[in-house]
Amino acid sequence: DYARLEFTLPEAGMTSIAIYDFSGRALNRIKEYLNKGLHTFSVYGIKEGIYFIRIVSGNYSIGSRLVCSGSNENNVVIKHENSYQTGELIQGTKGTHAEIFMQYNEGDRLKITGYSEIYSTVIVDVPTESKDLSFEFIKCTDGDENNYPVVRIGDQIWMAENLKTSSYKNGTSIPNVENGTEWANLTAPGYCWYNNEISNKNIYGGLYNWYAVNTGNLCPADWHVPSDNEWHQMVLYLDANATLLEERESRTAADNLKETGITHWNYPNAGTDDTGFTALPGGYRRYTGEFGGTSDNGDWRTSTQYDATRVWYRYMFTNSGDVYRKITNMQAGYSVRCIKD
Repeated sequence: DYARLEFTLPEAGMTSIAIYDFSGRALNRIKEYLNKGLHTFSVYGIKEGIYFIRIVSGNYSIGSRLVCSGSNENNVVIKHENSYQTGELIQGTKGTHAEIFMQYNEGDRLKITGYSEIYSTVIVDVPTESKDLSFEFIKCTDGDENNYPVVRIGDQIWMAENLKTSSYKNGTSIPNVENGTEWANLTAPGYCWYNNEISNKNIYGGLYNWYAVNTGNLCPADWHVPSDNEWHQMVLYLDANATLLEERESRTAADNLKETGITHWNYPNAGTDDTGFTALPGGYRRYTGEFGGTSDNGDWRTSTQYDATRVWYRYMFTNSGDVYRKITNMQAGYSVRCIKD
């Protein structure tokens, strides 16, 4: 399985070709001196998904979206196949498992992730003209040395992924509690991966009880678990009609927060991820120890108590734009998104 790229350089020069996955992670990048004219490259080792190609040569720059239906999961290789002088142009072909889009359609919403060493920042934009984007890089590194992308929503700065640490910010381990009965009887900090499967860690993050939240050490340094009011401020920024007087806090804000498509959310998912928050359906662990909800709903803890035994949390469903504000037991396990101090 492969994809074939064709592009024409208006002048000779050192040329960079890079391919990125949907999250903005660079999969491969090559540099070659290319003459003026048409050039053909093949890209091997890409599995099914959406990718982005970036070609830069002097003052020439072009972006390409690559939609691939292949099944390879090998290292991505970019190979130079042919070059033709201007005037020798021939009809190009595509790989049998790839389709390449070279245009940007007016109104397309772009999710752009900027990287600087260990830091990454997400910006969502609908460009109407050529523009420069400025990225503010902010350290967000947990007790396990995991680094998180961040996103600004209104006046707040949030993690753009769920927390996935097994350690407090000082490096002390958080108890990983797998047994359901033991989980149900906890009155001390604990966490787990959904269904006790570590393969869920990098996608959905961990599920944390309130005792872990209440230590004040769960999030990276200079970050904290958001309060009930901080969650509401974000929802209110996205929906001026958001209210704390009903369990359904907003009828629309979830779609602005949820990841697009049905890779993780079940059908139907109308999420647009206008914010870059990329809310995922990580499910939950009940206070009785059972797991549920993955792919159907996402649940996030706040740091705010409702009373001596219950706390506020937020959740979203796959089939609506609603954000719900409810109370839950301290023993339950939910996802966590940290917010900048």
